Formats: sequence, structure tokens, C-alpha cells
Amino acid sequence: MQGVVILVKGVTRRVIVVKPPDKRLFEEAVFFLKEGCGDGFSGDDIIAQARAVADSFVYENRRDHRRNRLRAVLWAVAGALAASGIWALAVFLF
Repeated sequence: MQGVVILVKGVTRRVIVVKPPDKRLFEEAVFFLKEGCGDGFSGDDIIAQARAVADSFVYENRRDHRRNRLRAVLWAVAGALAASGIWALAVFLF
């Protein structure tokens, strides 16, 4: 059994797996429940909380992506204007 790694741990964990309808960012999100956290909460409450966290992650990443794209376009326009200004200055002075 050379090269075989056996990973067995005697711990049972409860997890929630959330699969998003849009799989561009991730295939699934796995949430590990704390010990005793299910007391006083229904399964629907726990799933709703997990989905809300996953949705907020997707929303934040999409918003940041749009902001970064806008910032890149603005820097490209500023660079083009600066290059045009330097060219025009060189043409008129020399």
C-alpha cells in the first residue's frame, strides 16, 4: 500500500450544500453547521441563511467586477488623453 493515504476521522459534521443557478463563479458552496446550532431553528431557516450568504458573495463579486472594469476604462481614456496632449504639445512647440 505504498503511496496510499487513508483519511478517516471519527467526526460527524452536518453540512448544507448550496448550488447556485449561475455556475460562473462557483459550482457549490458548502456550509458546516456549528454544534447545536440547529436547536431552535427550522431547516428552512438554516437553508435560507446559507442561500443569503451565498447570494451576497455573488452580488459583491459582480459589483466589484463592474467597478474594476469601469476603473480600467477610465484609466485607458486618461492615458489616451495624456498621450494626445503630449503629442499636441510637441507638434505646436517644435
